[in-house]
Amino acid sequence: MSKVETYYEEVPLERKKIVGERVKQEGGLPIRVLLADDSDIMRTAIGGLLKNEPDVELVAETNSFSNLIQMVADFRPEILLMDLHLPEKRDFTPDFVKSQLAGVPTIAISISNDDEARELAANYGIPMLLDKMKLYEELVPTILKSARTPFRLQSDARLVQPLSADIDQT
Repeated sequence: MSKVETYYEEVPLERKKIVGERVKQEGGLPIRVLLADDSDIMRTAIGGLLKNEPDVELVAETNSFSNLIQMVADFRPEILLMDLHLPEKRDFTPDFVKSQLAGVPTIAISISNDDEARELAANYGIPMLLDKMKLYEELVPTILKSARTPFRLQSDARLVQPLSADIDQT
């Protein structure tokens, strides 16, 4: 784990805000995130979690894939956080979704993190899948890591391991 990530895990929220302000003062801007989830409750919960993270800015949110496509163009997020099971998923082929998300680092979220969800994420070209039940612990570290590191697929086209197992030990 890096010193910054270790620090973030060990200190209370008010100290994290100080670190975030220091990063911004040194020229770093917050990571711009676009959220797409059809659940109002999940969008509210995720928005609340990200609001407390000084290095992340939730620039927009939507509940549909149709709006998502336009918002990606309008807001140019650094990270797209997308529910795999948006209601319109049956209206779009995986190849179409993959083409629309090309060039946008995307983190998929799902209530189920089973083989079917992993396969759907892979078909969409999304190499990272988080379980919604573990977002509190995993979301912010994954966003921070993803903004700095290009996504990688393993050679067998399975999704990479959770980032908590892939963080540098420096």
